[in-house]
Amino acid sequence: MHRPRRQPTFAHRDGSSPRRAFTLIECLVVIAILGILLALVMPILQTTREKSRMMACRDHLRQLGVALLQYHDAYESFPAGVTGSVNRVQLDPPEFHPGWITSLLPYLDQPVLAKEFRPELPGEAPENRRSREFAVSTLICPTFGDARHDEQTGFAISNYAGCHDSGSTSIDRNNNGILFLNAHLNRDDISDGVSTTILVGEALPDPATLGWAAGSNSTLRNTGLSLFESRRIPPTPVPVLELPSEMPEQIAQIMRAAPPSSGVARPDWYEPPVRAVDPNRQKQPPPVPIPESFALTPGGFGSDHPGGVQFLLADGLVRFFSLRMDGRTLQQLADRADGLPQSGNDF
Repeated sequence: MHRPRRQPTFAHRDGSSPRRAFTLIECLVVIAILGILLALVMPILQTTREKSRMMACRDHLRQLGVALLQYHDAYESFPAGVTGSVNRVQLDPPEFHPGWITSLLPYLDQPVLAKEFRPELPGEAPENRRSREFAVSTLICPTFGDARHDEQTGFAISNYAGCHDSGSTSIDRNNNGILFLNAHLNRDDISDGVSTTILVGEALPDPATLGWAAGSNSTLRNTGLSLFESRRIPPTPVPVLELPSEMPEQIAQIMRAAPPSSGVARPDWYEPPVRAVDPNRQKQPPPVPIPESFALTPGGFGSDHPGGVQFLLADGLVRFFSLRMDGRTLQQLADRADGLPQSGNDF
């Protein structure tokens, strides 16, 4: 009986057999498994990082709460949201008036900054401008990113704003919040209770902000808009189709008929078509004028945290409010004396 010929085996000099290498299929399987594990772990890591950033943001709000309560104990009142010899704060064009954060600098471990900033001088004074350009880490939310200064003005920003009113109104002497124009309120003025009244909340800085030292929309907001309406929506880029300088006449005719709003970059040879004017066509209505109050309303609260915004209540407690929170409940929490009862289960 014929037996198959056995292949010769080779061995190392020490007598051990050679090790078998990975095949291509085995390497691909290992890479696929590592990819699946990485896809499962990455969302968990991102969630953990966001939770740590949110905890740091909560600590910043607590530090502001401690500073505000220390100021209250020292002066028997909370600081004014903004100080100025005006009846209401003008936001467009912006007017600089010292805000409530400047009064808290000694309690935020910023004695040098508190000594350098001089509220009796204009905001553009060299002493004050140098102070306004200094970024205070306690006023920055870690989730907001690496931005510390406004790109247009160069002033250091703040991600936290005091609540001046429950509605979309200007910053004036008659607001129903706690921090507003020339108002030094104490706990007795908060008849609804300090545990159910908003003192400070997170805010997304507007472009060309005046910085943390100003008592404007950079450090004062209201609850006229719900948290869902106040959220920041990044703009969606519109793709533009680039065309060559020379194209067939058939395509050129199609291009000439395309509407201008199609987002297509016109070549050099493009000539707009001549259209007949219909005399019976009604004219377009004029644009709706922007109300003057828009130049006075600072806007609402908001954050980059997923799902909601963190607030500091007047008793020093920090609470997280969901974006789905009812707007009327939020307004009741902003009003210090609306006479409507609130409990912890309502928010």
